[in-house]
Formats: sequence, structure tokens, C-alpha cells
Amino acid sequence: MSDHPDIVFLDFAERPLIDVERAFELLVARGAIVTERAVGGPSELGGPVFRRLRSSCHSVEFVELGLRFFLSEGEAMDDALGGWRIRCEPEELDVRIAGDGSGDVILDATWSPRGSGEIARHSSILHFMVRALVGDRLPER
Repeated sequence: MSDHPDIVFLDFAERPLIDVERAFELLVARGAIVTERAVGGPSELGGPVFRRLRSSCHSVEFVELGLRFFLSEGEAMDDALGGWRIRCEPEELDVRIAGDGSGDVILDATWSPRGSGEIARHSSILHFMVRALVGDRLPER
């Protein structure tokens, strides 16, 4: 990750991946998340969790929030934070795979006038997405 002294990361106590995977599946089943099936071959981008989601989903949409993430589209960023920025709609979203070599760490660098200015750091794309939709309370079946 960036060694830039002005970048401050906000980390969260995160649930086990298996719990977050189940929550993601439940959110898809309930229609809160809509996925568009992937077309094309496997990707070398990201770590195992990102690659697994990318291999099954071209895009992920948060229906009620009107946000969409295109997992196979983006660009390498040449700024202090670095990483690979995932193409999102709206374009103001700044969600990246960290450039630290871990492969699955996701950085949410989206600026908000109500935000703290810290970069939210999540251990995987699924942790980021579930937390963005439901916060710390995972949905129950």
C-alpha cells in the first residue's frame, strides 16, 4: 500500500469470510444486489476472493443505492494511493484493489463531504460490498 504520510486508513473489525459470503448470497436472493453474469475467461487481477467473484459476475449492482461495479473494467492508478480502480457508476465512486500485492484488499477512497478523509480498507471485495449495504449487521435468513 502507499507509504504516503498523508494517507490514513480506516479499518473495521470484519466477520469471517464464510459469513460474509452467505450474507452476499442472501442479499442477491432478496434482490438488494443484482449481478450480471461474467463473459470471458478468468482474470489474473486481484486475489482469490476477487477472482472468484469476477469469474461469476461481470457487474454487481446495489439496486436501492443505484451503484454499479464493473469487476472486469478499470485502470491502474498512478497516484499516491495507487492500486487498480474498479470502474463504477456513478463515476464519483473510487473503489480500488490495493496495490500492496495482497490481491484482495479493497480501498474505498470515495470522497464525501461528511466523511473523515480516511481511506476505508476492507479485506475483500465481499467485505466491502456487504458492509456498504448493511453495515455491521449481517442479514439473517
